[in-house]
Amino acid sequence: MTATTARIQQASPSLRMRITLLGLLGICLLGLVLPASSAAQTPDSPVRIIDVAHDPGGPMTVTFEAATSSLGSLEVVIDGAPVDFELTSTATTPKIVLAIENSASLNSGHLAQLQTSVLSLFDATNGNVDLSIVAYGGGTQVALPFTSDRDTISSTIAGLSTVGGSALFSGVTTAAELATEADGDAIIVLVTYGWDWGALSTDSREASLAAIEVSGAPVYVQSMVLFGEDTAYLSALSTDGVIHNLTQLASLPNAASLLGSDTSATQHTIQIESSALLLGKHQLTLTTNGATDSLTVQDEGLITVTPPQSSTDGSPIPVGISVNDELAATTLTASLNGETLAFTANGSLQLDPWQFAPGDMPLEVSALLGELTLATASTSLTVPSLTPVITTEAASEGVIVATVRSQPGTVSALVAIVDGEVLTTSSTGTIEVGLPSAGVVSIEAMATDGVALSSVVLTVDPPPTASITSGSSTNLLPVALAGGLFALAMFGLLAVIWRRRQSTPTAPILETVPDETTQPVVQTPPTTHMPVELHPVGNWELVWKRHGHDEQRLAVGPGAISVGASPLCDITLSDGDVRFVHAVIGPDGPQLRIHRFGPVALDGHPLREEDSVLALGTTLAIGNVLVTIGSLGAHSYNGSAAA
Repeated sequence: MTATTARIQQASPSLRMRITLLGLLGICLLGLVLPASSAAQTPDSPVRIIDVAHDPGGPMTVTFEAATSSLGSLEVVIDGAPVDFELTSTATTPKIVLAIENSASLNSGHLAQLQTSVLSLFDATNGNVDLSIVAYGGGTQVALPFTSDRDTISSTIAGLSTVGGSALFSGVTTAAELATEADGDAIIVLVTYGWDWGALSTDSREASLAAIEVSGAPVYVQSMVLFGEDTAYLSALSTDGVIHNLTQLASLPNAASLLGSDTSATQHTIQIESSALLLGKHQLTLTTNGATDSLTVQDEGLITVTPPQSSTDGSPIPVGISVNDELAATTLTASLNGETLAFTANGSLQLDPWQFAPGDMPLEVSALLGELTLATASTSLTVPSLTPVITTEAASEGVIVATVRSQPGTVSALVAIVDGEVLTTSSTGTIEVGLPSAGVVSIEAMATDGVALSSVVLTVDPPPTASITSGSSTNLLPVALAGGLFALAMFGLLAVIWRRRQSTPTAPILETVPDETTQPVVQTPPTTHMPVELHPVGNWELVWKRHGHDEQRLAVGPGAISVGASPLCDITLSDGDVRFVHAVIGPDGPQLRIHRFGPVALDGHPLREEDSVLALGTTLAIGNVLVTIGSLGAHSYNGSAAA
């Protein structure tokens, strides 16, 4: 108390003034001073496990700290059962981590007082201590590693520069880390002006408090001001519950009391023979003098996983796994990113990159003895990004089915595009596409952001030499040719039957040509027929109109009228997009019906049904010709004139 009393006498005029004005404040300050000068608490000395090493087949070595006087009741328990051990003890030196705020607030007078107080703290331990200095003004740095050299400690403090703000939170975190890594007992002495200011800390308030808790080190808080600190934070740090507010730092030597009365803490090593252990994971507990420390021990080297090399061509990725011969495991399991993997018949592991989304993910292999996990090993696997593969096959005449193979989450839709316009879209990974009579069809695999990841292009040539070439491995040419020849034969037979059912001579053949300046050419059949009066079942007529030409009219008799590119059709069109038999129009009871084999537009909209009833006034578009369903009336009709 000598230094404390001297300071109060020197400052008595100022203190009397303060007591006169703030009597209650003086009483509070006195209450803070008295506990500081008399604190001499000796906390219990717990056991603390520092390190555990266990090689497969060898002994387990455990390094821990405890006061020598506590070892009379030492008990070692592994997996719930006490085990025998051999004990070796080595004396260690206590540690003090001194965290000093060397901000712009630290004047030369405080720096000199600080130097004196720190040396007094060092002497209070009889020099049997290693001291380290963390400076956190203007940023955080370890100004002095652990040393027991008194002169080095003194010169380091005297040489501290005063710069910038205070990185208080980072200074506390760094001090906690030094205390955690230190051999032997360690305390933290914090010298501060009470605030974190200047936005210099790289650690948060909460992170610094957590670091102190993890270290388990007692903290002595010495403030450089009488009041105005961040008391909530400093109180949370202080082990003895006191913020020692003495500007002369006279109470700083009392921090030595936090080291306890036994300053010769000892580091101990025990060895446990392998006969007491099963290879794998263990629960280790040390108990001495009522204090306990416990942790889980995982053997190293029992399982080795070789980091696999990623494949960019989609082929399986082999994973190398080796197991220690002494590991009596009954089962091996593996998981990638939490998803269970299957081993092959010979016990090896092959990863299919198509089953996983691209990216880095953890690969873990475990050895089990029944339901007990003996050992685990893990590594990181990079699943490459694979280009989706699109395959096509013929489903029926003029229809193909495309399927995409892709990694999960990469392809959102398949899109079929015909001559630059989207025909259909599918999100199921499979799409059915009706091919046009001629043109270019592109099937694209789209990502979620709308970017095409891959595509297949199909080129459809017009009849009669229609062929389909594809960027995929599927060859549709033989299928298309065979289907076309078969369809031609069937359509020809159908046309003959229809002709026989009609009560009128064969209608004239109307040929449309692409050139709009050319008038329709009427071709008469080789055999000359006399005009025959037609008595239709209904009152319909077909009014044909090609752009730039006059209308042509044709009555609908009791038989059907066939329209297409085949010369056997009743009405022959030369448009490249028209099939051999493109459509059939005829009466169906009191109705007029169309059956289509190719694209037909009904009043400007694509006709989706293959068979549909036609209403009076309806307009059809077949190729480049417009057909209007008109009313014939009750008059007779000369079939040859309709050509």
